[in-house]
Amino acid sequence: MRMEYSKDHARFYTFMEWRLGRSNREIHAALVDVWQQAAPGYSTVARWSSDFASGDRESFEDGSRCGRPVSASSDDATALVQDVVEEDPRLSTRAIAGKTGISQRTVCRILSSQLQMRRLSSYWVPQVLTENQRMQRVQSAVGIRDKLVNMGDDRYRLYVVEDETWVNFDVEDGSSSAVQWVKQGMPRPRAVSHKLTPRKCLVMLAFSACKRFNVKALPYGETINGDVYQKFVREAGEKWQKLRRNPVHLYDVVWQHDNARPHAKKEVVAYFQRRKVELLHQAPYSPDLNLCDRWLFAHLKKTLRQQQFQSHHEVEEFVLRQLHGMEEGYFKKHVDLLIFHCQNVIDAAGDYVVPRD
Repeated sequence: MRMEYSKDHARFYTFMEWRLGRSNREIHAALVDVWQQAAPGYSTVARWSSDFASGDRESFEDGSRCGRPVSASSDDATALVQDVVEEDPRLSTRAIAGKTGISQRTVCRILSSQLQMRRLSSYWVPQVLTENQRMQRVQSAVGIRDKLVNMGDDRYRLYVVEDETWVNFDVEDGSSSAVQWVKQGMPRPRAVSHKLTPRKCLVMLAFSACKRFNVKALPYGETINGDVYQKFVREAGEKWQKLRRNPVHLYDVVWQHDNARPHAKKEVVAYFQRRKVELLHQAPYSPDLNLCDRWLFAHLKKTLRQQQFQSHHEVEEFVLRQLHGMEEGYFKKHVDLLIFHCQNVIDAAGDYVVPRD
């Protein structure tokens, strides 16, 4: 028969063994043999022994705490941890232990084994959608899904996606780059903080899955407007119809971009109409329906963040090299995954869904 664990019993045993001259390691090992995972951690045993030696602890019982007392029952401890987590799911295990009076080790065991919970980072979304915005997302997802499915294999050749992103000229260091080893007694090292307005340029990118690209990096300090965007589209058409491999005219492609102001300008809309380019509607607040925002920019920036650039020309050349170095099958895979994602958006009535790819 194994007696159920309680802190009072564990403290009493720790006190008796400490008086007999046992080491903290020996005491902790004996407690684990009896109570296994429910036993207190080694650091807890060492703290109790220290308290006994210094005279800070004169009782084997818990000190008085505000709030609900902790029961020795495992079921009560599990229920208490569950109540605290449901009240605030963002609490750390250390904070939960402080609120409940249960050891942090036991809290971790309860959360993982008893409650079958794990701690995940939140999935960030652009905003809380209104009913009308969700309806627009459903309509957009239906249009993109149906169009890509009906295009068959032509979706890899004629489906064009365009978007813009900012690229910093300087290497983007993470917070871990400011941490370094120093000898004891040496002063804390200093690191120069990032500028409030880092040097950066806007990169415009249009592509199809058959590795047909048009990339334009604007000079530092310049941004996109209707005229700049119209020129970018015209240059893409002129370049792509002269290609040796997979040449195409603008009037053959299905072009998708978001509803940013430069894209929605009257003169831009009129230009697409004159060139007889079919536009694929993308609903507002729907970066997940655009392959650039959905995966391509994030993929490129893993490398871009570690590069030092002197001009927008260097940025443009580097992005093109990165794109040409990617396998064509990778682009086709993500076009197909977009079809499944559109279906998930439809099934979710237009709400944001966690990407599973």
